[in-house]
Amino acid sequence: MDASSASGPKTSLLKQYYPYIFTLNRYLNVLIPSKQHDLAVDDDPETYRTLLATSFVATHTPIKDIPKFPYFLPQCSQSELMDRAHGELFKRGKTPKKRPANVLLFGYRVAETWDEDGKLQPGRLAISNYAINSMVTTLTGHDWSLLLQRIGEGPMLHLLVHTSIFLHLQHGSFCQATGKPIYDTEPIPTSAKRFLSEDLNINEKSGKNRGISKQGSIETAVGFHSASTIKIDHLKIFYGRPEYQAGQRGVFFGLPHKHVLNRLDEQGMVVQRPEVDESTAQVEYLAKHIFPRQFGLSNVFVSKAQSRTPYGHRDLEIKTRPPGEIPRRLQPVLPLIQNLIYRHHKTNYFFILERTCPSKVQRPEVAAVDVL
Repeated sequence: MDASSASGPKTSLLKQYYPYIFTLNRYLNVLIPSKQHDLAVDDDPETYRTLLATSFVATHTPIKDIPKFPYFLPQCSQSELMDRAHGELFKRGKTPKKRPANVLLFGYRVAETWDEDGKLQPGRLAISNYAINSMVTTLTGHDWSLLLQRIGEGPMLHLLVHTSIFLHLQHGSFCQATGKPIYDTEPIPTSAKRFLSEDLNINEKSGKNRGISKQGSIETAVGFHSASTIKIDHLKIFYGRPEYQAGQRGVFFGLPHKHVLNRLDEQGMVVQRPEVDESTAQVEYLAKHIFPRQFGLSNVFVSKAQSRTPYGHRDLEIKTRPPGEIPRRLQPVLPLIQNLIYRHHKTNYFFILERTCPSKVQRPEVAAVDVL
């Protein structure tokens, strides 16, 4: 039985990445044929029963190829079995120190120095825990310890190492507890095609699309990237080095010099008030940076070199493209873009910084810093 016939939370998202989805109870019945009716008894806690009924096991293994285990009374605790699972997962790495992509390994690494605290695993592999992993805490709790007593060591180790388990949360949401992170998992081909078709709003009968320019049509979407395969450089988003004023000692506050909002002045574009007609060159210029795909420009959805493409600097690409009309689907957001430009140029970033996070070191040169 797959997710389509299972009761409980919706699994439409999981179906895009895993061809076979089972409830935990159903998967264990296939895994341990001799324990089909002994997984739960009348005196079991309600949380344990809910775990069996609402948790899902996602896998790429057909039901006929799922291994079968006999039941043996476990001789170790759930915490000890989790240590064994960590050792098995680290052995899958390309090198002993290369951590494979697995939710259970977040916060764990191979001990790098002789004095680093680490649990010694079979094969003389010492694993160190340097950060809290809430999924490990959950999977070593009371309900999972009770499940270990019902299914034995072999099936439990199989669940932890070879499957992706998704725990049911409120409002039909899931939390991945084991397996390769879903954001690193490739969508199955049928889902990828459906995502591409729906995303581009293609009208198959007429061959036309709705609100998208001809340059961004389906014909140019060769090698289309889904949302899960787009690489995001977190270092560029959350961290950055301070920029300094040219010829001065002060730090440049606000967005970087080369940010598109700061380059509007370099383009000779006058910043106007929001109530002015939004069909201006500055709005179109910024819209091409925010929605490049709608204008047929290079973008993360079709580019093969996502991380190396300077998407923030499109001036040359924009100049080489023939001018065209702004796509109809973008017309409602033009006033918002105009307002964004105006507010950026009216914002005193240095004042906001001093108001929310005042400097504890008062220096004479700080007051002389030029701000936007």
